[in-house]
Amino acid sequence: MGKWAYRLISLFFLLAGVAQADNWGSHDYLMAGVYYLVSQEDRDLAEVQFRRAIFSSSFGALAGGSESQDRQVVAEAFYFLGRIYYERASIGGNIPQNIGRAKSYLNKAREYGIVHDRLHPPLLEEINRRYPEVAVLDWEKSAKVAKAVFEIGRGSYRINAVRIGNEGDVAGSKFLTDEMLDLECGARYKMEPDVRGRYGSMYRALVVLGICLAVWLVRG
Repeated sequence: MGKWAYRLISLFFLLAGVAQADNWGSHDYLMAGVYYLVSQEDRDLAEVQFRRAIFSSSFGALAGGSESQDRQVVAEAFYFLGRIYYERASIGGNIPQNIGRAKSYLNKAREYGIVHDRLHPPLLEEINRRYPEVAVLDWEKSAKVAKAVFEIGRGSYRINAVRIGNEGDVAGSKFLTDEMLDLECGARYKMEPDVRGRYGSMYRALVVLGICLAVWLVRG
């Protein structure tokens, strides 16, 4: 999709009032982020929208291997986050930190299948040529963790999960119910049951899990 097409679509989303912000999906946040970055040249507001695009994406988009439209949204959100930090370094920002972040986000974009075109030039290759000495940033995890056990009463169930850190980094996780878990303070977890047909009990467990995580994150 061309630059002007993105501008028009982004402007349409913002001016037409597709939905209130709390009802937006990941694609809406991506379009808003492109609008702020490309049309308004506001990196700070754009960064907020791209992070929201990642946070609001489905479990399947974050963890699955399919080339779905939702997964493309995640890839583009990571790409534009990388672009933002590259631009910040280019205008005299903290080069080691900004370039390290840019490389990390662009690596994530590649992992999620970013498609390069005129709006998405291969920035990672350019950055690696210009800053070969700067290492990819290792995401910092919170030093605080919460201990939790999720009990469902009958048996033990495996839960496939993705952890989304405060910086927007995504990593796979797996949990077992009825066992002690370490949950990172401030991180978000999206989960999917792996119960081989026993969905009723698992869904009840996930309701409890969602409530516990919500309370924990507010306290954190």
